[in-house]
Amino acid sequence: MPKTIPLQRQLTLGQVRELAKDVKSRHGVVSALSAKVADTVKNAPVQVDAQHPHIKKLSSAAKREARAALIREQIDKIYHPARETAGLNLKELAKTKAMLEEHGGALGNARAALDIATLGSAETAKARTTYAESLKGLGSQAIRNLAGHALTEQNGVLLTAILAHEEGKKPSDRAINPSDLMQEMGPDVSVEEGGFPIFDNYREFSRLTRELDEALAIGQALVRGQNQHDPLSKISRGLANKGPVTAPRKPQHSALAEQGGGDDAGE
Repeated sequence: MPKTIPLQRQLTLGQVRELAKDVKSRHGVVSALSAKVADTVKNAPVQVDAQHPHIKKLSSAAKREARAALIREQIDKIYHPARETAGLNLKELAKTKAMLEEHGGALGNARAALDIATLGSAETAKARTTYAESLKGLGSQAIRNLAGHALTEQNGVLLTAILAHEEGKKPSDRAINPSDLMQEMGPDVSVEEGGFPIFDNYREFSRLTRELDEALAIGQALVRGQNQHDPLSKISRGLANKGPVTAPRKPQHSALAEQGGGDDAGE
């Protein structure tokens, strides 16, 4: 989490974008580490066979044990540094997630994000107040015409004022259904495709949370595995004690699952 971002009651669009840069970078790190581990697991058996041809001369049992130990040792050299680095990145990603939950929750709601965007600065707040005053006393058709004009002109502040104006009425008295107006504004449409810039904070926040959750999932799979333990722990202990190596019955790391029965492969 960038230390330059002050903790405020609600994150600004600029802060969300700054956080997004950090999350994108960490996403790249954990993704690369996961791919590296998966590649190592996939290629370790072939590399061991090429580097240690003398193993073929051993008895079947000795060959199996020696080959398994060498394969695991090769994987271990890559996996544990990767696991440590991923863990450090996970700590920062977890801090960012906690920050988003505490100071950015409203940004994940398109309607709330509208208010944040149009009331967040003195200029837009003043414009919205002016529009709100001008709406008082207008008939239903006049409001519908004004909303159509605002949609054409991409005037999000006016549309938000109309939205709030209609929300304050009884459903039977409304000139426009607020939900329909929100749909017309299209908060999920990007600005490049004609969306309203006032939804930038909502769009950026949604994109950030998706990438953050994905980075956390990749990192957690690398660090903990499905059962939240180091899938190579038995291997590491076996190597450290120089005793017989016992492979986990079902490797939990997603990359290890690719190997399947790799210990016996190529015999």
